[in-house]
Amino acid sequence: MGWFDIEKIDDETYVISENKHYEETNIYYLIGEKFNVCIDTGMGLYKLKSHLKEIDDKEIKVINTHYHWDHFGNNDQFEEIFMSEITKNKINQYDEEEKKKVKKLLIKNVDEKYIPPKKIVEKYAFFNPKNAKIIKDGDTIDLGNRKLKILSTPGHTDDSVSVYDERGYIFIGDFMYEGELWASTPDNDPVKYYQSLKRLNENYPELKGIYSGHFTPDLGADYISKMFEIFSELKEKYLLKKGIGNYKKGSLEVIL
Repeated sequence: MGWFDIEKIDDETYVISENKHYEETNIYYLIGEKFNVCIDTGMGLYKLKSHLKEIDDKEIKVINTHYHWDHFGNNDQFEEIFMSEITKNKINQYDEEEKKKVKKLLIKNVDEKYIPPKKIVEKYAFFNPKNAKIIKDGDTIDLGNRKLKILSTPGHTDDSVSVYDERGYIFIGDFMYEGELWASTPDNDPVKYYQSLKRLNENYPELKGIYSGHFTPDLGADYISKMFEIFSELKEKYLLKKGIGNYKKGSLEVIL
């Protein structure tokens, strides 16, 4: 068994997961008539591009959902990268100490049989975003047989974007994920989470799938509405701020 687990969402949509790492990062590959799109490129411990080419060999364009290291690790394998201006600036701000930490996190809790030789890990290099193309809220990308719309969805980070596929899918990066939703870290913003959820809930009420950047890929078509209920309750109770602690509703939980 290799590093990547590959599953079909439909005949032209794939999820490639890094389940041997504790982060369980998900990468999405959308097949188009004119070109293909890869949403995030994973951690970069193992090279990704050849696996995508085995699925479909057309030109590949990459969309990054946010600036966290575990989502742009294979960017250097691709020629055309799309990211927000904030993402570009944030990647440029990684200092040498943070990069050293990333090299350790790459192999943290990974079974030894999946860890490449030390020299390969040491050669891990950060992607330089100088040639990345800027995407903005509302931009569309036309693959020929499907159109993608870029949506600014801050909350997890200020630069978080989601990608809406007119087939009824939304790819949300780390905006939401299975398990406890953290809204208390320095990157998180509970108020922006509420605002983004409100926007998605009002404008995209009927979805076929909500696909996350970690753990179980498909959160279920009603996950946004359920999470919006929680954040609406927090707002009504004046609890939409960090330091509140855990807030549960049914099977869902937010950490503030």
